[in-house]
Amino acid sequence: MQEKEVRKSLRASVYDGASFAVVDGVTTSFITPFAVALNSSVNLIAALTYVPQLAAAFVQLFASKIVEQFRDRRKILVVTSVIQALLWIPLIIIPYASPNQKFLIVVYMTVQTLLSNLNNPIWNSLMGDIVPINERGSFFGFRNRIVGLISFLSTIIAGVILNYSAT
Repeated sequence: MQEKEVRKSLRASVYDGASFAVVDGVTTSFITPFAVALNSSVNLIAALTYVPQLAAAFVQLFASKIVEQFRDRRKILVVTSVIQALLWIPLIIIPYASPNQKFLIVVYMTVQTLLSNLNNPIWNSLMGDIVPINERGSFFGFRNRIVGLISFLSTIIAGVILNYSAT
């Protein structure tokens, strides 16, 4: 890869991380309060915490096998990211589903977390090929500061919006 292409990819990675931080800060942080607002049981809220993480711990074991089978890491990332984005749409119908279907929140978050944890090792591998070794510390430090700040700010802004819209 040429220097210009590397710089463009690194810049795109920062924008990608910032975009993800907004989505994560505005949505994921509010899934448990969403379940509480739907009068979900304590057991369902507990399952919302542990089931997605338990399932996702196993998917990383298979990430390398998926890459071996499909070979194109970028294509895997794009397809799984699009699926992840589209999965937010069915979440809208959960409040209108019967009370017996609130478990769909757990199913939904499990699939979201599985896709995210499948993407993590693939993304790390791809970025390892792009980021020059002598720049990794400073690049990822900068990127993580941007992502963390934007995630924090988007969570605060979403919380303020929800607070004022609920009154």
